[in-house]
Amino acid sequence: MVAGGVLGVPLGVLLLHQVDPVWFRLLVGIVLVLWCPLMLFSAHLPRLAGNSRRADAGVGLVGGIMGGLGGLSGPAPALWAVLNNWDRATQRSVIQGFNLAMQASTMLTYLLSGTVTAQALGLFAVVVLAVLVPTLLGVRLYRGMSDQLFRRLVLGLLALSGWLLIGQSLPDVLAGGSA
Repeated sequence: MVAGGVLGVPLGVLLLHQVDPVWFRLLVGIVLVLWCPLMLFSAHLPRLAGNSRRADAGVGLVGGIMGGLGGLSGPAPALWAVLNNWDRATQRSVIQGFNLAMQASTMLTYLLSGTVTAQALGLFAVVVLAVLVPTLLGVRLYRGMSDQLFRRLVLGLLALSGWLLIGQSLPDVLAGGSA
């Protein structure tokens, strides 16, 4: 999955200046809002069996492209993990490992391409602090979760993210504008 993602990140960065970010956010939001509740409330989800490394790499490629394009490397592997019915420890390790690799790859690609400037790097200390507290809280909450609760939480948060993406982009689309 990481190999596909590493190939996808530069493609996403190339698309960064070609794709309208408002429409990208809206379409990703719509997919998440429709797909996540379907997976959340369906007791009889199709379970994938015997998937291949090619399929994992394809999911990684999609995640890498979305990561390079909009920092959204997580939804594709998270949905893939649910479809594969992986236990929460496997899901968590795959999602965290993949996201860490894609975010690092995306940042490196942004720096090499000049997308992120040295001036913007100064803001990363604030970002680290803003991410650290919720991360530590999440680690504590994870310890008491069942596989089913973890699955519900992942899908619920992805659906909420979809609604937020729609809410952020829909006013611009309705106004006839873009970013």
